[in-house]
Amino acid sequence: MKAIQFFFHHKPGTFRYPQEDALRADVKNGVFAVADGVHMYSGLEYKGKRPAPSPEGYPNPSPAGILARQFCLAFCRYAKKGEIRNAFIRANATLATLNRKRSNFPLKKANLLVAATAAFGRIKRNVLEWGLICDSGVAVIGKRGELKLFELDHTWFSDLDFSPFDLFAKVFFIRTVFRNALSDKGKRLGYGVLTGEKCAEAYVRFGKRKLQRGDVVVFLTDGFEKFIPDKGFRKALASFDQGKIGRVIKALERRGEGFQKEKTLIVVKPD
Repeated sequence: MKAIQFFFHHKPGTFRYPQEDALRADVKNGVFAVADGVHMYSGLEYKGKRPAPSPEGYPNPSPAGILARQFCLAFCRYAKKGEIRNAFIRANATLATLNRKRSNFPLKKANLLVAATAAFGRIKRNVLEWGLICDSGVAVIGKRGELKLFELDHTWFSDLDFSPFDLFAKVFFIRTVFRNALSDKGKRLGYGVLTGEKCAEAYVRFGKRKLQRGDVVVFLTDGFEKFIPDKGFRKALASFDQGKIGRVIKALERRGEGFQKEKTLIVVKPD
């Protein structure tokens, strides 16, 4: 089994935010994880200027980035010897300590926690077991570039009307009322992210797929989401040629279309 890793931080001169993506590849044991720290909002998760997020005053290193790295490390440690559902539960639980240490919330609300999305999995005997929470994703691409699997979770609130609220109020409601929200019967009411809270477990998606010769498995954060529909990009991934993949990434970035953001990718070629 082999793996290629790609990590792109915000380009110098365009953004001044600290790193918030993370990845971990344990090729020997066939376990992998990527995570994306949720960008923090000024006046809620840090004492920055309102109303809009700004690099000025943004914590560096980012607590959300630290949380993302902690999850990747913990998941791969636990998944080496156990099944991935239990590894996820244990890794998420380790994040609670990080959030408990945060005593400088501008607003004293228990659920104003830093968070991350994640995609993760294990490959053993040509079987992929995968999991994800929120908009980090997992893909399987065939040897000709055909897309066999592409999973992520864009659960959101398109049917809710936030128009009476300003942006700050909208973000506040989304990150308090709806984040990892469950009914009294455990039904999902909002969207899920990693925070260390047990209720996040209800929002994880798991799956299993048998891999065929020539397949590659991809774990990605949302910065690479728009790349996957491009067949040329998928063919480059299927080639497992690091130089070719890099050239296609640069070509797609030159198009613009929102590709100039932090993004992380692990490409795995099973034996």
